[in-house]
Amino acid sequence: MEKEKYDEFVRRRTENAQKTNFIPAIGSFGAANPEQKAQLEKLVMKYRLSFNMDSDDLGRLFGFRYTLPMFDEKQSSHQPPRPIPIHSQAQVEEHIGKWKQLDIIEKTQSAFNIPLIILRKSDKTIRISLDARGINSLLVKDRYPLSHFTTVFTRIGERLTNGKECFISSVDILRGYWQVLINESESHKMAFSYKNEHYQANRMLYGSCNAPAAFSRIMMRLMNHPSIVLYLDDLVIIDSCWKEHLRSLEFVFKTCLDHGLILSSKKCQLASHELDFIGQRITASGIKPLKKHLEAIENMDPPTDKTELKRYLGMVNFNVKFVRKGSEILAPLYELTSAKVDYEWSDVHQQALDTIKAELLKEPTLAHYKPVSKLVLVTDSSGHAVGGTLYQVKEGVFSPLGFFSKSLQGPDLKRSMRMKELFALCRGIQFFEYFLINKEFDCFVDHKSLLFLFREARRSKLDIKLCNVHNYLQAFDFNIIHKNGTSPEMASADFFSRLPKYRSSDLERDCIDFFDVDETIFAVHTLSEDDAIFSFENRSFTSEEMATAQNECQNTRNLIVKSKINTKQSRLKLKDNVLYSKDRLVLPSQLADEFIQY
Repeated sequence: MEKEKYDEFVRRRTENAQKTNFIPAIGSFGAANPEQKAQLEKLVMKYRLSFNMDSDDLGRLFGFRYTLPMFDEKQSSHQPPRPIPIHSQAQVEEHIGKWKQLDIIEKTQSAFNIPLIILRKSDKTIRISLDARGINSLLVKDRYPLSHFTTVFTRIGERLTNGKECFISSVDILRGYWQVLINESESHKMAFSYKNEHYQANRMLYGSCNAPAAFSRIMMRLMNHPSIVLYLDDLVIIDSCWKEHLRSLEFVFKTCLDHGLILSSKKCQLASHELDFIGQRITASGIKPLKKHLEAIENMDPPTDKTELKRYLGMVNFNVKFVRKGSEILAPLYELTSAKVDYEWSDVHQQALDTIKAELLKEPTLAHYKPVSKLVLVTDSSGHAVGGTLYQVKEGVFSPLGFFSKSLQGPDLKRSMRMKELFALCRGIQFFEYFLINKEFDCFVDHKSLLFLFREARRSKLDIKLCNVHNYLQAFDFNIIHKNGTSPEMASADFFSRLPKYRSSDLERDCIDFFDVDETIFAVHTLSEDDAIFSFENRSFTSEEMATAQNECQNTRNLIVKSKINTKQSRLKLKDNVLYSKDRLVLPSQLADEFIQY
């Protein structure tokens, strides 16, 4: 019976194509040269029945049915219908008429009823959906997992970087849900009312909680091919060879033809070098934000209230992963959204707005992940936020795979800088865990105390949070590498070989003595003058200035006298009239208080 229906479906569409001399109007042939374009046009004409002939053309998936199993089949769900907005009634009437014409719905006496939802698209047309929360609560849930965005883009990157040349095609299943028929015995469960008439759906409609999982399962079963990256009804075909790409496209077109699926010809982009996919621009060199998103951000006026500010932050947040220290830049704007704060737009907020806008308008690019490349994680911490960048290194070139940033909250704000730097390292590894598990990588820090922090901390009892951090980091194989904060950020791979390097496995060794820690652990900034021996913030001290400061302090003056009396056994030593405790600089009381506060 199903075979007969399929033959009739193909025969009818073939006759219509011959009558109208149908030629698919493909949206774009991309970067194919004239010879390749001719081959592509020939392939499209061979499988022209895989494309829609007009806006009313609708496919019919054969061999699959959508079912709606319930925990208790004796139950029913009835929600009263809602009024249709006055200015949308004409469009709704047109849609319902088309549904009847295409046999998507039919009249029924079902005990079920689902209210309609009228959704307005960006082009001012509408989409009719169902508020199916009532029946969704009664259904046995289908949990077919959708691929995570990170997995999807990683697969795309691996395909794009597989060869010297790449070809990208994208195809869209025309009204994908509508091409899936509902099991005849369960159509009455998808029922709704319109103008005193009761209808049931013969095909899958938007609103059912199991529809995405069911549709994804069908597509994964039909389109299981190494060159295809699938997300719901969007198919991306990527190959590094033209002949392979033609074979991959033929597989897609033939599969659609064999199962009654119809592709949207206008939304097809064939043999391109770049593609817009899931809100981002994909090229052979990397991933970029969409230009239309950037234009919307650029043209938006400063918000006048919290509602507009939240709308603006929603636009920015989707692309904040392209911006280094994005959360830190946006921190003043997030604080302004709090219900505890009155809305007062200041220069600080305007500066944050201008900065994030300027960073995004640079059209930053994130590289595609290459499994053979070396990974380097760079982390940093300020007083109120942590952030970092994951790079892949190939032939001395550092390409960013992603940025992360997070504002510190609550007790973490009161932690020491060493703890904040450690949290930056931990948060960075956690954020990029997908890339770092079971992979050796380098962690690049500008806080030298992290080289010793674990072994030093193990001498005393750790609090719960630090125990969790310590145990979490043991699952990763990484090297901690230090560089000065003002050094060029990872200028070349050779630069790393000259820096002190510690493996995570070394952290399990016995604790080092307190006085084995390098004195530069306390000078967290590069000295501003060649003869300066100590510096923090914008202050620096030469030997003469430090000696004067020590002599003016009662505590250090007493220690200087003590060092002169017992020159053999005391750890206190004078070098250039400056007091040291076993090579560690002794700070005067006032300066020590300022430095600790810093």
